[in-house]
Amino acid sequence: FSRYVPEDITTLLSMTQPLKLRGFQKWDVFCNAVNNMMNNPLLPAHGKGVLVALRPVPGIRVEQALTLCRPNRTGDIMTIGGNR
Repeated sequence: FSRYVPEDITTLLSMTQPLKLRGFQKWDVFCNAVNNMMNNPLLPAHGKGVLVALRPVPGIRVEQALTLCRPNRTGDIMTIGGNR
C-alpha cells in the first residue's frame, strides 16, 4: 500500500471525515476549507470535489444571487470573491 496513512487513529478519522461546513462562508474560512481538502493526502486526487465560479446576470448583485443558492449537503460551501 503506497498511500500515506497516519499512525494515530484519531488523526486518520479526522482527516477522512466530511467537511462540517455548509452554505455561505466568509472568504478566509472558505479558502482554508478548500486548501485543507486539496492538501489532504488521504483523499483521492480526483475525488476532492468540484469548484465552480459563477457570475450573476447583469442587474443582479452578487449578494442577491447568493440568496438563490440552496446547498443541501454538509460540505457544500460558497463565498463571495472578486465580485463572483
